[in-house]
Amino acid sequence: MKAIIRVAILLAAVAAVVAVQDLASSATARPSRPSTDAVVPRAGVVRRLALGHATAASDVYWLRFISYLGSDQAVRDGGSLLYPLGTLITDLDPRFAYAHEAAGLALNEFKRFEEAQAILDAGVRRNPGRWQTPFYAGFNAWDGLRQYERGAELFLRAARVPGGPAYLADLAARLFARSDAVGQGIALLDAMLADPGLTPSVREELQLRRQALEVEGFIRRVEERVDLFRIRNGRNPVSLAECGVSPDGPLVVPEGLELGLDARGVVTVEGFERPRLHEPGSSSPRKHRADHR
Repeated sequence: MKAIIRVAILLAAVAAVVAVQDLASSATARPSRPSTDAVVPRAGVVRRLALGHATAASDVYWLRFISYLGSDQAVRDGGSLLYPLGTLITDLDPRFAYAHEAAGLALNEFKRFEEAQAILDAGVRRNPGRWQTPFYAGFNAWDGLRQYERGAELFLRAARVPGGPAYLADLAARLFARSDAVGQGIALLDAMLADPGLTPSVREELQLRRQALEVEGFIRRVEERVDLFRIRNGRNPVSLAECGVSPDGPLVVPEGLELGLDARGVVTVEGFERPRLHEPGSSSPRKHRADHR
């Protein structure tokens, strides 16, 4: 009974602090961005006030985060309180994985991509058994920061977590193809294939992704040779053989793959669907939202 009373007093104290901060913020009547230091306290201060109940204090500020996210104030000040509130909540309760994800997605929506990545990366470190957090972190790295290799690594990390959807490995392979990091993608897929616990269907899918990256890597080497020929000779090659791509040349086209050159000297490909991704920003991972906590 005494424990319940202590928790109730704690919640009332933290709620009072929040209320005082809200009144102070509204009293300033600033239409521009508020001072985050004045509105959101540091985690150490709240932790001392919480008297051992930091998780309960995190829940109080979580409610405030939700309220702020749906407010006109968030629109007016560009979501400036999302990161300090999200950081406070997750520092008080590092195991609150959904708070990391929700804050990261909200920050991504406000185009605060660096802050989104910081809080999502923290969630990945703190909750390694959850595939959703590296998935959202990979999405932000790809969609927001345009760091395709980093996004691919995070998708692969998500794919390694038991219970993750099968499409994550495919997404990672496509991102590596987009990021010019084909070799690293193959190496990471090899590391996954070394896991003796893979089911036959998952192993087959990973092997297909690896083969696709190998072919993509070959095509890119051909494109590099074409570009080099153009630079050295000041003209487009009339055939790939001029670039050393022939049965007798340094690069031998794999069986089943047909390469050629169009009128502009661009390499054409038949017999293989190159790994492609639509442009970032055209989709959202919101449909993959996870359950609270």
